[in-house]
Amino acid sequence: MKKILLILLGGLLLFTGCLGGKTTLDMANDLEKQEGDYLSTTDNYYNPFRKEFIKDKVSGLLSVAVYDFNGDKKDDVLVSKAIDNNIVFELYKKEDDNLKKVNSLIVLEDYLNFPDTIYLDCFMKKVDGKPYVFVESTTYSNLIGDGIGWEVKKIGFDNDKIIDFLDESFNGSYFDNETIIEKSATIKHMGLEIEKVSFEEDGKSLFEQNKKNSVMMFQIKREHLKDFDYSIYDDSVETKVKYGITEYTNNLKDNKEIETYLK
Repeated sequence: MKKILLILLGGLLLFTGCLGGKTTLDMANDLEKQEGDYLSTTDNYYNPFRKEFIKDKVSGLLSVAVYDFNGDKKDDVLVSKAIDNNIVFELYKKEDDNLKKVNSLIVLEDYLNFPDTIYLDCFMKKVDGKPYVFVESTTYSNLIGDGIGWEVKKIGFDNDKIIDFLDESFNGSYFDNETIIEKSATIKHMGLEIEKVSFEEDGKSLFEQNKKNSVMMFQIKREHLKDFDYSIYDDSVETKVKYGITEYTNNLKDNKEIETYLK
C-alpha cells in the first residue's frame, strides 16, 4: 500500500512540475534581468575645436514585449535595444524551457551618434488584424548643420523573421505642401491615421494620432540644455562641452504582455 502511495505521490509531483513550467512571460522577465538595466539618460558632449561628437558608444535595453507576433498561436518575445548607437530588434521563440533568438534587425543604424535634437517614438498597432511596430524619428540639426530629418518605418513579422515593410523619410531645410501631402499619403498607406506630420507647426506625433488600441514600446528624446551657449562654437579652445541630455523611456516595464493593449 505504501509503495502504491509513493508512486501516486511521485506521479502527482511530476505532473505538478510540468504544469509549473516557465511561461514565455516568465522567460521574458528572466531575459530582461540578464540584459541588465534599461537605458535611462546619457550626457552629450561636443568638441568645437575638432568638430567631433564625444560620447561612448551607447548600448543597453530599451523594451521587452511578449506577443504572438507571427500568428502561430505561440507567444514570442521582442527585445528592443541599443547596440553601439544602433537601434536593434531581436525576436525570441520559446523552445522547451528556453528562449532562442531566431532573428534580429538593425532598425536605425548609427542613430544615437547624431549630435543634435532627437524625438523618437516606437509603438505597436494592429493593421488589418496583424501586429506591426511603427518607428517615427524626427531630428533637428542646429549644431553642425541646419535642417530637419524625418523617418517612419513600418516593421512586421513573417514566420521567424522581422521585416522592414515600409520606410518613408525626408531630409531638408524646407517642407512644402506638396511634400507634406505626399508623405501623409504614404503614412495612410501604412495603415495609420495622420492629420499633421510632427515637424509641422502644431504638429503631432503619429502615436498621438493613433493612440486607440496602440501601445508605446519606448521613446528617445534628446534636447539641448536650456542654458547652453551656442556662441561657444566660435571658440578655438580644444575642450569638450556638454550641450544636452538624451532620455530613454520604456513603457512596458510594468506589463510586457502586448495582448492587453491591442484589440
